[in-house]
Amino acid sequence: MNDSARYQNYHIVHAVKKDADQIKREDFKGKEARQDEYGTSVISIQMLKKGGFISIKNRYNHAVSYCDNTFNSNPDNIIPGLSSALKEHFNVEFSTTGSALPDGFVLMGDQLFKYHTEHHNIYYGDQAWAKNGTIHKINNVAGDALFDGFLFEDETKTLKKIDPAYEDSFADDFNRCYGGNRGLNVKNGNLYLDDNLLIGAEQSRIKTLDLPALTTMSDSCLFNAPFLTQFEAPALTTMGSDCLRYAETLTQFKADALTTMGNRCLAGSPDLGGCFKAQHIKPAFVI
Repeated sequence: MNDSARYQNYHIVHAVKKDADQIKREDFKGKEARQDEYGTSVISIQMLKKGGFISIKNRYNHAVSYCDNTFNSNPDNIIPGLSSALKEHFNVEFSTTGSALPDGFVLMGDQLFKYHTEHHNIYYGDQAWAKNGTIHKINNVAGDALFDGFLFEDETKTLKKIDPAYEDSFADDFNRCYGGNRGLNVKNGNLYLDDNLLIGAEQSRIKTLDLPALTTMSDSCLFNAPFLTQFEAPALTTMGSDCLRYAETLTQFKADALTTMGNRCLAGSPDLGGCFKAQHIKPAFVI
């Protein structure tokens, strides 16, 4: 979601400390915390215009967990009385709680929603997502399923992004190989082609990918795959830039036919170790 689109739906207040430019990111490298001096030196208070939702985001922008819930998304934790002042100024209503919510929970109106990932004010949970104060549940009876930010629709046998503005090409790359195949089916939250597991998931989080037909990953394919542990694509020859860039838990990567890899692919996979050998990759290969 770009800034102009976000301003259509949200009242946004930015708060910047006087000395924010003197607080350096490198001084906190390796010891980042959601509410440390750097993270709270620039914050963004975002209130849904139709009411029912507020999020306070900090400077880290997903470099720390749950940065979208800084100060427990309660303006009174910044300055007592700020919640009332914001409600009056913007003529908007939102719910806050005096006690801290557990990590991974957010208030949507008067409902508590459990989520594992947030992008562009969309919260993704187990077979449900929440956007603009509304919780959307997947139609499991119809054979649909959620995989991170991607919805598998059984009627069309395709993947689609919940957020069309999210720059991740995985749905397009997947559909190019498998889209429309009537053998695609969901069992226990996993996606199969006939009896062959393609996408293994846990509580709607992609954990494993085994994609024999995948030959090309376009730029930013699976750009952010924080829960992925295993990836196998024996026919994959080409990876564009920023593929699997943030796949922090990836420990197994197998793509024996791979010959071309763009910049920053696998850059955030410190535990990959020696399981990936790059000798056959073209010299342009750069992490």
